[in-house]
Amino acid sequence: MVVPPRPSLPTPLHITVAGRLRTAAARYRLLRIAAVVTIALVVAATLERAHDRAADAEAAWTTTGSVLVAAADIPAGDLLGPASITAMPVPAGLRPPDAVTDVEPGARTTVDLAVGEILRSSRVDRDAGSRLAALLPDDHLAFTIPADDTEAVAGDVVRLYDLTTNRVAVDGARVLDRHDDTITVAVPERNTRDLIAALGTGGTVVAIMRPVVSRG
Repeated sequence: MVVPPRPSLPTPLHITVAGRLRTAAARYRLLRIAAVVTIALVVAATLERAHDRAADAEAAWTTTGSVLVAAADIPAGDLLGPASITAMPVPAGLRPPDAVTDVEPGARTTVDLAVGEILRSSRVDRDAGSRLAALLPDDHLAFTIPADDTEAVAGDVVRLYDLTTNRVAVDGARVLDRHDDTITVAVPERNTRDLIAALGTGGTVVAIMRPVVSRG
């Protein structure tokens, strides 16, 4: 009589290996699920940020506010009033942070403004009583000096030499106005003593300079 062999029972080693495989498979599934969830969250956050940026951009170009613009070309130093400025709506994206929405009587522009240009507080002087005062940079004084031997006109940069000492009295003065044989120049306050000394002795000679262009 032939006795069939007994089925072999799993050894402890087999049980350990099978358990580790099941554990590894479970961990792999969990990692896949976690990766899918993470990717989904990242995509959702990216889409939300893109939506917010698109909404902000749309609001910047659709939201309007009223600002003051030049109704005609306005020379530097001129008074600002109903004849030269007007209110105009502009999209928020085109509105400078210092855009002017109102001006008091007597306010002047400190630079040339082209028609349609938005008024900005940095280019408006609310306190200057005269055109020349509005054109003066900070810490400068205006002097009117003889200049019948120069072709300098408003806007030129000039160097003023002391005729008595033949030295430079003022370097880089800007011509604010020209009238017959005199010019009015903006002089840094630190150079006024030298200029007064030159005017009180032999006078000055005016040399036109080439403006220095800053290269950014």
